[in-house]
Amino acid sequence: MNLIPDELKEFQQLIHIENMKYPFYIIERQESEFQFLCKDEVITLFYHTDVSEDEDEVHFNMNTIDSDYRPKKPGTDDMGVLRHDHVTNECIEMYQEEGTEFLNKRGIF
Repeated sequence: MNLIPDELKEFQQLIHIENMKYPFYIIERQESEFQFLCKDEVITLFYHTDVSEDEDEVHFNMNTIDSDYRPKKPGTDDMGVLRHDHVTNECIEMYQEEGTEFLNKRGIF
């Protein structure tokens, strides 16, 4: 946080998660709320996410975090460079057919 320019600090938030180990997953929904999940919690999330009527809906974005990460320029949003998936109906349907094997093939686990 000390490296972030003063004009950007008001847009930053430091979140400390207890007992989280790599890999972990950051789930982002349209409401811009973040969830920090372990592998078992991701499986539960996929299991409880239903296909929607809107074929274009992105249920959530999921970032896979394998190691420490910091943006090149402190205070900037570089989350797009992280390994991520846009979880759509197609992803949910594939999970329903293949289970965790789909997540393995996709490189999530």
